[in-house]
Amino acid sequence: MKIANFVSDILCENQIIKYEDKDVCRYGLEIFIDAVLEILSVIVISIFAGNFWHTIVFFLTFLPLRIYAGGYHADTKLRCYLILLFVYAIFWCIIKFFPEKHMNFLNWSAAFFSSVIIYIFAPIIHKNRKVSFAEKVFYRKISIILMLIETVTIIVGTLIFSNNRFVLSVTMGQLAVSTSMVAAIIKLKLQRRCKE
Repeated sequence: MKIANFVSDILCENQIIKYEDKDVCRYGLEIFIDAVLEILSVIVISIFAGNFWHTIVFFLTFLPLRIYAGGYHADTKLRCYLILLFVYAIFWCIIKFFPEKHMNFLNWSAAFFSSVIIYIFAPIIHKNRKVSFAEKVFYRKISIILMLIETVTIIVGTLIFSNNRFVLSVTMGQLAVSTSMVAAIIKLKLQRRCKE
């Protein structure tokens, strides 16, 4: 990606990063730019779908927790983007069509499921990402704090604003992360079985 090359060259020339770190920086920038473009495309879709603010709430819940708790990683950028679109399509269908009278139950049960998964398994670090033990402990701590904030938001939101689609958006953001974590665990177990 030309932008990532250009920025990493500038950072290297201005001695902000070391020459030997240039490729790592470029790779990180590529991933960041791809993620921003993917999210922006979904936000544009949400404008046409008529659920822009619900989508913003979903991403405000999903992204910070996903960064620290981890989860499933697709093997290609295209597959990653297609999974994002698939998750968004499920989110859109739930926000649009899920019956109001069952929203509170969905909020409670999904928050419980997500909290348990995140508490037990966070963080799930991708095999290509090298982190120290201290970083892993830090990621776990932040994951649990974010999970608690989101779960309290869901509980209080459900109690105060019964059957509210914005509260459901928070629930779906948290549920998307915990489901991604379960998918990552399954993928890892399947890979281990294939190697045996």
